[in-house]
Amino acid sequence: MLKRLAPRTRPYRSVFGEFQLERFVYGQREGQAIERIPLDARLKLPETCTSFLLQSWNEQLLIDQPYAQTNDLLERVLEVRQSVQTLERQQAGLSTSVDAFWAQQPVPAFANTLVVNTVDGKGVAMRASETQGLGGKKKMALLGRLHPIATGFDCADQRFRRALPSHGRGRWFNPSAAQNAQCASTWI
Repeated sequence: MLKRLAPRTRPYRSVFGEFQLERFVYGQREGQAIERIPLDARLKLPETCTSFLLQSWNEQLLIDQPYAQTNDLLERVLEVRQSVQTLERQQAGLSTSVDAFWAQQPVPAFANTLVVNTVDGKGVAMRASETQGLGGKKKMALLGRLHPIATGFDCADQRFRRALPSHGRGRWFNPSAAQNAQCASTWI
């Protein structure tokens, strides 16, 4: 049987500012895990302290801008201050669904088709804190594409004509961080 425990406060940051939200929680007894928080469920609050709308704006801005610039822009426009660490944690949380997304995608049918694998590495600038104070270092982000181009001997014939039509659309994939370009090229 669950008991109502002492009220708990949690920080909540939205586009309207930051405030403390006090709510009742339920559990077996004080000091043990909290099992129910009816107000959070009723209001459909996120698990983190940042509102869904602010998370969405963060995501959109972080596509084109670094963490600090995103933070500065939202602070100027909304007067909402977020730490860079909060933005990093939010983005890391979003990346956990990438593998599940790719697992749901259909496997392309490349039977009797020559498949060309293209892998490109893009340099992403690292912060000085990650490079022990050395500037100008970059990490490699990999992006690959599979191209079905032709079947059998038709490929050689078309190659000499310099016309290689693409049959259908290729499938983009993003190898996990543990893989490098060599692993990605043997993905087929």
